[in-house]
Amino acid sequence: MDVGAEGAGMSEKESHVRNPDDFYGTPDWCVRAIATRFLPEFLSGTGMLVEPSAGDGAILKTMLALGVPAGRMVAVEKDPVRAAACNSLGVSVIEGDTLALTYANAGLVVMNPPYRQAREHVEHAIRQASPWGGTVVALLRLAFLGSKRRILFWQKYPADVLVLPERPSFTGDGRSDASEYAWFVWGPERGGRWKVLELDESCSPPKRRRQRQKALPIETKAEELPPPIDAATPTPEERAVDAVAEEAAAEPMPTLSPISAAVTGLLSAISPHEQALDAALASKDEWLAKQAARAGDDLPDFG
Repeated sequence: MDVGAEGAGMSEKESHVRNPDDFYGTPDWCVRAIATRFLPEFLSGTGMLVEPSAGDGAILKTMLALGVPAGRMVAVEKDPVRAAACNSLGVSVIEGDTLALTYANAGLVVMNPPYRQAREHVEHAIRQASPWGGTVVALLRLAFLGSKRRILFWQKYPADVLVLPERPSFTGDGRSDASEYAWFVWGPERGGRWKVLELDESCSPPKRRRQRQKALPIETKAEELPPPIDAATPTPEERAVDAVAEEAAAEPMPTLSPISAAVTGLLSAISPHEQALDAALASKDEWLAKQAARAGDDLPDFG
């Protein structure tokens, strides 16, 4: 599918080398995100589902998988190789320039227009579908809403906007550009409404459908486990400390120097005097406590 200019496609600022004719396939999940909104009504009618600038038929492939009969789908594609790819799907193929061709009984047009001609492709699709009361659904950048060049376009062709909650990748490697994307919808009783689409498991990007692998428990072999610690058996650290203590206990006490011996003797002589002083102070405190108690008993009672 050729991807859209003022809408879908890779950004010019990206290092990705652009396809010369703006061919970028539409991801399957993007189509599924909006298909159920339109297919029940479409299948109940008699109109055709048309994909302009169909590329290799990415949108048609998804529609086939969702149950749309190949006999009710038409692909319009100018590239002969891609047109042949669409023909292999069993759908009708109109080979030629989309903007130069007409297609009848267009009940539903689903498209991803070329990057540089998005507005022209949308206007052409609306003109083709309007006589049949058909609906046009186009995948475009959300920025398609802006620009002075499209003021008259929006006044003439108001649309509903269904915003994709995730950015699609058009390169097949999971990379996306810096743009947000939406499906723009034109048709009877359409215009002026917008909504962010909610994706379920049936229409989620591949990265969301991947199940995270649960962390497996790490199995350790018995021989790899450390031996149990016996509380009665000292550890190597404890044995080292005990050895140092034993060495210290075995060493003889050092001989005191004359000065150290004098100091030790002086402290020994002072010690008895300190004990006597402590006893005297204790006796004094006891005597003062008794005097204070006696003085309290002698006070008159003013109660």
